[in-house]
Amino acid sequence: MDIATHNQTLTAGPISGKFWAVAMSLCIAAGMAAALWGWPLAFAPLAIGVVLTCILKPDWGLYFLVGALFFPYKITSTPAFYPADVILFLVVIGFWMQRARHGKLGLIRTPLDLPIAVWLGIMALSLVNAHDVTRGIINWLRHVQLFLLFYAIAGQVNSRQAQRLLVVLVLGAAIFSAINLPLFIQFGGLKRIIGIARPSLIGLLSVCIVYVTGLFCFARRRARATLYIILLILLFLGQVATQSRWGIVASIIGIGVVLILSWRWGSVHADPLPRRRARLLAIFGAAFIAIIFILAFPMIENVIQRFNQVGSAATTVNYRLFIWKTAWNIYLDHPLLGIGLGQAQIWGNIFPSLRLERLGSLTFGFGTHHTLLKYMAETGTLGTLALFWLWVRIARVGSGLFQRVNSPEIMGHIAGILGVISIIFFRLFTEGRMFYAIPGITTVLFLALLINLWMSNQAKQ
Repeated sequence: MDIATHNQTLTAGPISGKFWAVAMSLCIAAGMAAALWGWPLAFAPLAIGVVLTCILKPDWGLYFLVGALFFPYKITSTPAFYPADVILFLVVIGFWMQRARHGKLGLIRTPLDLPIAVWLGIMALSLVNAHDVTRGIINWLRHVQLFLLFYAIAGQVNSRQAQRLLVVLVLGAAIFSAINLPLFIQFGGLKRIIGIARPSLIGLLSVCIVYVTGLFCFARRRARATLYIILLILLFLGQVATQSRWGIVASIIGIGVVLILSWRWGSVHADPLPRRRARLLAIFGAAFIAIIFILAFPMIENVIQRFNQVGSAATTVNYRLFIWKTAWNIYLDHPLLGIGLGQAQIWGNIFPSLRLERLGSLTFGFGTHHTLLKYMAETGTLGTLALFWLWVRIARVGSGLFQRVNSPEIMGHIAGILGVISIIFFRLFTEGRMFYAIPGITTVLFLALLINLWMSNQAKQ
């Protein structure tokens, strides 16, 4: 599929959108009745409606996918599958069924094709060293599924629709922040509040904060800029309530990238508004962060206490140091292709001697708790180089788009997306799962919108 036709969104066929909206409203009403009155059978129409929507109207199914990101409850434990995984599978099937009906089974061409293909190929090749081949194949298929979603969104969902998806994501994060904040205040800021969205909310809040920052810096209407500020305050307070150190640091890094991009674009295009907004956010943001850290001093004391206890076998710091060292040693022992994709989670079965150590027995099943070390241990030097090649290509696409776009409205999305991509890259050095489960779906959504905007810009030239 060429660039000139990529914005032609494929339809699901003769099914009326109004009819589908009414049908889904009835299904949702049945699901609400099941929740309120305890009627298990009433969940059936809701489940059937979701399945049919994802397959027959996959562009609508994407909204169910975004909503499922906030409900990370396991359907199965071994292997772990979440509602978002099921909806992702159905949506991918739906999109490729659409392409089959229209006789367009080929992948849309993007600047990321070669590094994606090479990385997937090396991950598949690493399975020759796998101890649990079935586990490795499942992990590989999950990566493939995410990139199929990436190509489906980039090729069949126009940039406006993709932006609406991100709006739903931001609103969902804001709603969960508003739910959690009263509990955080009730406990005097001494208790970590995550809520029903669990730890996935931490990563979702970070990307939403950074994305909304980009929209604010380039918003032309005062009312819209005010709305973005309210959202930013709500989202950041929600992040503070989670007491996630890495979540707060990631948000600050992403905001810093957005402010630099806004200042630079405003200087190049002689537009004072982005520079003024960037300066305003930098000043008030620094003051706001200082106040938050003062109010959240118990959390800071907890961090200091953990590092002061290094050497004791009962601290999470020591757990992480042990599994990081283990992952590094595994990489040194298998430098070319690693031990196979998906095997780091079961390193205790591959190297039973490690489980004889006290920390080894306590951390069995933890994985690496570090994204880069995970891919180094599992796919070796070749897989790690392919992953960095993919990120270099993503950076080049983002940089080229930043230099070519003249529209402030579009630039707000681009600045926000590039800020989000910077913190997704930051996850390489933390425990964030970059291309796996809920964080992986978030990564794909933002990458697909970046490619959508890039292709729209190419089509105009």
